[in-house]
Amino acid sequence: MKKLLFVCVVSFVVISFVSCGGRVKVSWKKSVSIPQQPRNVQLNVFIENSGSMCGYMVDGSELKDAVYSYVSDLDGYVDTTRLFYINSEIFSFKEGLKRFIHDMTPTGIMSIGGNKSNSNIDEMFELMLRNTAYDQVSIFVSDCILDVPNGNATNFFENSKTTIRNAFRHKLKEDKNFGVEVFRLKSRYSGMYFLPTRGIERLDSVSRPYYMFVMGNKNILAYLNSKCSLKSIKGLENKCAFTSYSVLSFDITNNFGKPFPQCKMDVLPDKDGDYGVCIKADFRPTLQDAQTICSLSNYDMDRNGSVVVEQVEPIKDEPEFTHRLTLKAKSSIKSSAVSLGFAIKDIPDWVSMYNDDSGKNVKNNIEKTTGIKYIIQGIFDAFKDADNLKLGEFNFIINRR
Repeated sequence: MKKLLFVCVVSFVVISFVSCGGRVKVSWKKSVSIPQQPRNVQLNVFIENSGSMCGYMVDGSELKDAVYSYVSDLDGYVDTTRLFYINSEIFSFKEGLKRFIHDMTPTGIMSIGGNKSNSNIDEMFELMLRNTAYDQVSIFVSDCILDVPNGNATNFFENSKTTIRNAFRHKLKEDKNFGVEVFRLKSRYSGMYFLPTRGIERLDSVSRPYYMFVMGNKNILAYLNSKCSLKSIKGLENKCAFTSYSVLSFDITNNFGKPFPQCKMDVLPDKDGDYGVCIKADFRPTLQDAQTICSLSNYDMDRNGSVVVEQVEPIKDEPEFTHRLTLKAKSSIKSSAVSLGFAIKDIPDWVSMYNDDSGKNVKNNIEKTTGIKYIIQGIFDAFKDADNLKLGEFNFIINRR
């Protein structure tokens, strides 16, 4: 299975050869930028209203609770919130959010126009991306079940993946700072489940997955994430995110957290002869979740094993930074120019885990979504084409004395 991997590629250029022992000097260029509230931001909320979504619209649905609470939080930090239903067309809802949620019933969503018999997710993405301007954030809520015409799943899924890739690739040409967050959530579901293979099956009070896609300029998304905690979204199970390269804010300290305003620091060897330094960094522009950032398995050392990442942990009470990386330079380290790169290599494991290729036996695949892997893979491929998914880097110099 493919893994979401943050690769720390540490490359060394040897400046001089000196004997082991003694102190090293670390120098760097500090970069600090706190996310600022953007102005004149419009939030667009799109709820898919095809027939397959009716089962989520029952009383006690976590979907309605999640949409209401999350959009209410975001509304406090944007200038305008606009509400829509979407299937083959976009339909504007003219009243407020409370009424929007109140009318989100099986009867209510089926009374909206458009083609509700088929869910053409790739065309919906094309519609939404065309209607998401630079200063707008769009949220798309859908079960993301890809219909399988005539049972020809393989060709259809691949074609949908390509269409979605092309739509996001085009958007990235318009706005290189565009970003996407994907949330997998679970909600109570009661109703007729429309199988992608055109069958129908009754499901009563089961827990089914659905998805939120939050799309827009990454700097706006980063600010909104800093103000609206994702932990409060009811039913949130998994997350992944994709965006372009960013100049990440960072500073370097010693192991005790002492700052060095001149961006130069002498480091003495510890008792085993190695050298410890810490990087304080702001990962908000990458849109990645804390669990992914803090997992040591997502970091690599340089080829010679001269520098390793020993720990990554969140930082509290420092608005400039989100995480602290503890690095160790081996006693054999030589004078070096160090570039610590940060990149996504693939989609996360959970995407394949919760994907279903057959579109059959929904009761035996209640946690899975038909074709979700191809939707997320299409988005991933668009960003991979644009930047090879390198999200940022930290550069500094080590001089050995």
